[in-house]
Amino acid sequence: AQSDGNSRGIYTTTNGSGYTSSFGGTSSACPLGAGVAALILDANPALTWRDVQAVMIESARLNNPGNPNWTTSVAGYDLNVNYGYGALDATAATTLASTWINLPPETSSTSGQVNVNSSVPDNDTTGLTRVGNIPVDFIVESVEVKLNVSHNNVGDLYIKLTSPSGQNSVLAKDRNDSTNNYNNFIFTSNRHFGESSMGDWILSVSDRDAGTTGTWSNFTLTVYGHDSAGAGMTLSTSGLYGGATSLVDVNNGSANT
Repeated sequence: AQSDGNSRGIYTTTNGSGYTSSFGGTSSACPLGAGVAALILDANPALTWRDVQAVMIESARLNNPGNPNWTTSVAGYDLNVNYGYGALDATAATTLASTWINLPPETSSTSGQVNVNSSVPDNDTTGLTRVGNIPVDFIVESVEVKLNVSHNNVGDLYIKLTSPSGQNSVLAKDRNDSTNNYNNFIFTSNRHFGESSMGDWILSVSDRDAGTTGTWSNFTLTVYGHDSAGAGMTLSTSGLYGGATSLVDVNNGSANT
């Protein structure tokens, strides 16, 4: 959502009777984002929060196209570590919301607790890698990692999740942060929106600064999303008659689902 920068800002009222053209930061972006969400729900009050999120992603506008960090996600969306899926576009979002068919009910699957119980090599970019398997195939909306690492300086740690399709999510970069330990700490990523859930998800943890060591105990991966077969599925028939065989047409769905 729009903030300030590059010698530009948001034009709005001040606390007094005047105006400013240099408003920005999260103080600008948060209410603008909330305003777009309100407009989406005004266009279609039947939407859930998951539908609002999906509408925002599907209607986002590619901003600052010259930025070198733009990539195409595995699911085909524009994606940027600086801008996410792009800038919120209120007109595009409300237009899409007005004809949006609600997502099927939320489904989820978990790897269960994956035990590691290994020391993380100090000052080593390779670190440790472990796999969490998701045995169910559905369309991803978000991914959650619950992590347990004993370390007296979590800023040393670089944590990356890679989906079965090869899409990376950097959950934490090495930085100046002397906080102790990740105790059932939950990371959430939306970078895998639209991907398939099924397969091996690879989690890597590396300690990229010398001096403080730690132990990776375990993690649990949970993927949330929806079944593709339920999206807009319709059934039609010329008629059902007792004792007779009738033909039912299934559109936008698998008959076995």
